[in-house]
Amino acid sequence: MASNSRKTKRPSGDVNSTEASLAISTSPDGRQVELSDLTNAELRQELENVGEKPGPINTSNRELYEGMLGRRWRTINIWSRESREGARDESVNSRQAEQTSPSPRKKARTGTKQKPKPVLKDITVKGVVPAAYTPFGEDGEVNLPAIDLLVDYFLRSGISTVFVNGMSGEGLALTVSERKATAERWLKAAAGRMTIIVHVGSPCVKDAKELASHAEAIGAHAISAIPPVFHKPATISNMLLFFKEVSAGAPSLPLFMYNNPDATGVHFDSVEVLKNAYSKVPNLRGAKFTSFNLTEFTGCLQLHDGFYQMMYGRDEQLLAALALGATACVGSTYNYTGRLNNRLLAAYRRGDMAAAQKEQYRSQAAVLVMKKYECIVGSAGVGKAIMQLIGLNLGPPRLPSVALSADQLKELRKDLTEIGFFDWH
Repeated sequence: MASNSRKTKRPSGDVNSTEASLAISTSPDGRQVELSDLTNAELRQELENVGEKPGPINTSNRELYEGMLGRRWRTINIWSRESREGARDESVNSRQAEQTSPSPRKKARTGTKQKPKPVLKDITVKGVVPAAYTPFGEDGEVNLPAIDLLVDYFLRSGISTVFVNGMSGEGLALTVSERKATAERWLKAAAGRMTIIVHVGSPCVKDAKELASHAEAIGAHAISAIPPVFHKPATISNMLLFFKEVSAGAPSLPLFMYNNPDATGVHFDSVEVLKNAYSKVPNLRGAKFTSFNLTEFTGCLQLHDGFYQMMYGRDEQLLAALALGATACVGSTYNYTGRLNNRLLAAYRRGDMAAAQKEQYRSQAAVLVMKKYECIVGSAGVGKAIMQLIGLNLGPPRLPSVALSADQLKELRKDLTEIGFFDWH
C-alpha cells in the first residue's frame, strides 16, 4: 500500500473531480495521489486493494495501469458518495413518514439509491478484421515490441479493427498474465487509431471473467469469448450462463460469441443461441461466425431487425457472405491478405463482381496453400511462416504448434510464388 508520506494531500472541493491526465487521483480513503510517484510494487498493491489482478508492471504498460487505478478509484468514490446520499435520503424519508403516518405499521419504506449501471459501449464493426497472431521470441516468450510493428503494418494495409488473443493469436496457449500483457500492448500501440476486440474465452469461467474485467479496465472496445471446449456446455441455456458470467466482468463492453463448431466441438444452432441470448445476456451483441453454414449465418443477421453484428469467419467464402448481407469479416489469413480483401470489399461495394471474384479466387488459392501446411505444423505455425516471408518475423508458435523447417519454408515460398501471392497479397 502506498504510504501517506508520499505526495498526498487532503482533497479540496469535490473529491470526485476528474483531472484530465489522471495523474492526480483521489483514493477511496481521501488521499490525493500523484500516480506517477507510486513505485511499481505500490501501484500493484493499490490495484489489488480495489479488486484488480494486474499482470507484470513495467515501463511499457505502466501508463495503462495508472489509468486503470484512476478509473477504479473514481468509480468507487462515485458509488460511495451516492450510497451516502441515498442513506441520507432514507433517513429524511423515514422521519417524514413517522410524522405523517397514522400508524407505525404504515411507515413509508424507501431504499438506498442503486449503484449507477454501466453504460454499454456501442461499436459498429465493419470491414476486414485480422485475427492477429501473437509474436514470440526465439526463447518462447511473448515479444511485446513486435506488436507495435504489427499495428503499423495493419494500418498501412487499411485495417481499422483487430481481434486479439483468439485462436490464431494462440490465446488459449498463453497464461492469464501473458494475455493481459498482450492486450495492454495492443491498446497502447494502437493509441486510439484502431478498434481492439479482446478475446477473453477460457475453459475456466473465473479466468475468462477476470480477463474481461481487465479488458474493460484498459480501454478495450469489445470482448469475445469461446465457449469451454473440454467441459462443453450440454445445453444452450448452460452456455448462455457462461457468457452471462463472463460479460458481468465487463458490464460496459459488448460481447461477441466466438462460434467455431469445427474447432470447439460445441454444435448449437447460432440462431437459437442468439434468440435466447436477447433477453438473457443483454451484452451479447453478435458473433464471430466461423462456419460454412451460410443459412445459419443469414438467420442470425435477420434476428430482431438486424440487432446482432455478425463477423463472418470463413475467409474463402467472404464474397458469398457479403452477398447475403455480411458487413464484417474476421480471420487468420487477413493477417497477410488484408489489402487483397479490402480490394475485394471495394469491388463488391461498387458492383464490380468480376473484380470481386478475381480477388476471392486469389484468397482461396492462399487458403489452400495454408491448409497444405496447417496439417503438418498447425495454423499458427504456417501463418507465422507466411508473415516471415512478407517481412514480419513473429517468431515461432507455442507448442503444440511448431515452426516450419528450413526445407518446408522453402517449399512454402515456392507454392506461394506459383499462385502469384507475392504480387497481389
